[in-house]
Amino acid sequence: MRELTSESSTQGEPLLQVEDLHVSYGTSAGALHAVQGVSLTVAPGEVVAVVGESGSGKSTLAQAVIGLLPGTGRVDSGRIRLSAPDGGAQDLVGLPDKALRAVRGRRIGLVPQDPGVALNPVQKVGKQVAEVLRVHGLADKRTAHLDAVALLAKAGLPEPDVRAGQYPHELSGGMRQRVLIAIAIAANPQLLIADEPTSALDATVQRRILDHLEHLTREAGTAVLLITHDLGVAADRADRLVVMHGGRIVEEGPVGQVLAGPREPYTRRLLESAPGLKPVRSMALRPAPAAGESPLVEVRDLVKDFPLPRVGRERRSLRAVNGVSFAIARGETLALVGESGSGKSTTARLLLRLADPTSGTVLFDGTDISAISGREWRELRRRAQLVYQNPYASLDPRFSIAEVIAEPLRAFRVGDARTRRARAAELVDKVALPAAVLDRLPAELSGGQRQRVAIARALALQPDLVVCDEPVSALDVSVQAQVLDLLAELQTEARLTYLFISHDLAVVRRIAHHVGVMRDGRLLELAPAEQLFDAPGHEYTRELLTAIAGQRRPSWSSAAKEPA
Repeated sequence: MRELTSESSTQGEPLLQVEDLHVSYGTSAGALHAVQGVSLTVAPGEVVAVVGESGSGKSTLAQAVIGLLPGTGRVDSGRIRLSAPDGGAQDLVGLPDKALRAVRGRRIGLVPQDPGVALNPVQKVGKQVAEVLRVHGLADKRTAHLDAVALLAKAGLPEPDVRAGQYPHELSGGMRQRVLIAIAIAANPQLLIADEPTSALDATVQRRILDHLEHLTREAGTAVLLITHDLGVAADRADRLVVMHGGRIVEEGPVGQVLAGPREPYTRRLLESAPGLKPVRSMALRPAPAAGESPLVEVRDLVKDFPLPRVGRERRSLRAVNGVSFAIARGETLALVGESGSGKSTTARLLLRLADPTSGTVLFDGTDISAISGREWRELRRRAQLVYQNPYASLDPRFSIAEVIAEPLRAFRVGDARTRRARAAELVDKVALPAAVLDRLPAELSGGQRQRVAIARALALQPDLVVCDEPVSALDVSVQAQVLDLLAELQTEARLTYLFISHDLAVVRRIAHHVGVMRDGRLLELAPAEQLFDAPGHEYTRELLTAIAGQRRPSWSSAAKEPA
């Protein structure tokens, strides 16, 4: 994408002009000021990325622009001016609902973050696209369906006529996101707001979606306000960068200028935390496995079939794991990477005996665990623990943090209430949380704090193996970096063994000793991390590596990657 200078972005009348915007939410404790004095412009055809961590105010800013503030949110002061096609500008603040509805979709399109929430689950996707056309008078009942199919094709959906007749749950995450893009571009809006449009997608799917979105917007001359916490995505896709923190803009300018020479400490911290932009830590700084020691975990020719619905009398099955073999040494981190559906999480479940393999062998500390039961199975549960992807769903909301961490101890009848409380306090300290969190509920903690609690709970029984299933994918980049550093420190202290499941190779590069690449249930490549990243042996691995966000601007990337 072209690089705009700050002078060129201000020539002529801006398409969108936000002036001294203040937005707050009413709470029982008083007003929460989410956006404080924000001013920015977006020129016709320009891509402006607003970046920052959760709570920085970036999504609130986007919602205020399109008039969709949730709950008790309100614009306290400021102006949001949108240029009209026939000249002049319209202030969107205080506009009646009927007038705002004419702006939404017609002049401003929105690609929301979560297609699972944004799409109606009981309505076919073709009808949902057609509804936009009919609401804005761009098609009638007879032509709307055909136009909707054409829009789905334009958004890059394969077999658009078939997809139009399907429900959202019948489509993959990438396909659902393309449906949202079709809805957003249906009326050829002047401005497109993309609010974390690909944060829940695999890297390769993310790249394909963003490539297509870029093509569509440049073809139509549409301006884009891109909301993201991923500096790599912003670096690749934007002309200008706006950095928000605490509801304010702390830095802005052309992307190359901001990323090559950030002025503000907060921007520098974000850059240092971005896994695709930061210098990779040397493997020598993490403990190397001892030579000559038998592996803690060994997987041999693992196969897992899932039955599918019958077609007539024919029995069908899906082979989710197909002949996978690997070993993990004590104190080592093996990362399994691949897109959704590659079989990596199923492999982890088989290793933990949360599911039984169709065939193959799993050895844990030399013992075949595929047929164990009773006391032996219970001992395995004690020595192998799991950290889930979503810290919001993996902790019981009714338990205090002390109770959450002590739960495995109670389950295995380890100690009494006093000693379990003491162990919880010790673990909270180990994961760098204040002792005060022990009596708080999960809902009172941030996402990063909750994931630290999940790690503390996994360590309660002093396991030998910890399986981390996408443990940082739901976190901001700075919190993500803190959790990865914590996992490395804990491994050094206790010689923990990790199986690390991820779709993000930039994250994996920071944590893994060895990396296995999976696709369609097969292990395509298994190699030491340095070897895999420096000289990948499989074409699919090379495709994954090129999909890492933050690599499209060589002019500044070398400068941005220089250690301070």
